[in-house]
Amino acid sequence: MKILHIVDSEGYYGAEVMIVTLALEQLKQGDHPIVCGTVRPGQEESEIVIRARAVGLQSVTLSLSGDYWHQSGEIYDYARSCAVELIHSHGYRPGILLGLQSGNSKVTKIRTLHGWTHVSAFSKMAIYSLFDALLLRRQDAVVVVSNQMRDLPLLRLVPRRLISYIANGIPVVASIPKTIDDLGDEKWRQLCRDCFVIGSIGRLSAEKAQADMLYAVARLHNKGLKIALIIIGEGDERQRLEQLAVELGIEGYVHLPGYKEDAASYMPLFDLFCLSSRTEGLPMTLLEAMRQKIPVLSTNVGAIPELLTDGRGYLISPGDIDEMSTTIKSVIEVPDQARIATEVAYDLFNNNYNSEIMADRYKEIYCSAMAARV
Repeated sequence: MKILHIVDSEGYYGAEVMIVTLALEQLKQGDHPIVCGTVRPGQEESEIVIRARAVGLQSVTLSLSGDYWHQSGEIYDYARSCAVELIHSHGYRPGILLGLQSGNSKVTKIRTLHGWTHVSAFSKMAIYSLFDALLLRRQDAVVVVSNQMRDLPLLRLVPRRLISYIANGIPVVASIPKTIDDLGDEKWRQLCRDCFVIGSIGRLSAEKAQADMLYAVARLHNKGLKIALIIIGEGDERQRLEQLAVELGIEGYVHLPGYKEDAASYMPLFDLFCLSSRTEGLPMTLLEAMRQKIPVLSTNVGAIPELLTDGRGYLISPGDIDEMSTTIKSVIEVPDQARIATEVAYDLFNNNYNSEIMADRYKEIYCSAMAARV
């Protein structure tokens, strides 16, 4: 089966990792995946295209110009030129573009929703999201990465028969872990040596609410606990987070090393992995932490409760700084409980969230959607 994975993105975070991981598994299964990154004229090719090519996947950059209708046609023209049988889109823009001219193509169309950002009801993004939801009905199948996403208000516009749930997955074997000696950053090395290290990985963006972690760390510093916070990633919130660290008096204990290739390989340097997001699907970084047996503290959003209940991790309410700081203190004071949680979490990951299982489930959706078009 020839599959075109199409995405519009600039970085290489959870959704991008999932796409490349899925494409690699599909290649092992004998299919022919192509990873396609769309860009505007004059833009450099996206990080996901570079990464996909580096691991042996066929990858291509499509520079789309003109109005949306013309861009939609360019995607379908490329798919026809490659004899693609199925287009698997990821993200708002490719989904909308494919929905516009869906009636003019016989190719099967699948869409994965990796998450859905909450926006102001009267914003431009809200109109964009509504348009996207309306066009989702033109897909042959829609996949959500958490059961909770089925209840998103905008998905009520999509026939239930089109919606399926498939959990994200990652390979069972992790990449080579980093050690303190691998760090070229002296501040990072010193924090790892001297402090209990809380780590997080993700875009520095408003919905990730990383400021909550800074407030929690500041409260614990005021109680005499020596804690460092490392957030790997880049984004629009960097300046705000750096300023907040100074205002809270913890700038010496907060480090933002920026975007890192293979960010998950730094997880062994964390004593606790933390997610403070207001909204999520099923974070790939959470699966990485489970695979590497790092204790996890997270907000109870998206599919995260499915992974961390029953003693597999620590769940808190979004925005609850008191609960976050109290839970961090508990992890420090009762390390045996955290260690047991990591073992239970690893068993769940290994049996349910590895990439082979994910690829098998997508193959079932693909075949069912293609058969329905006959």
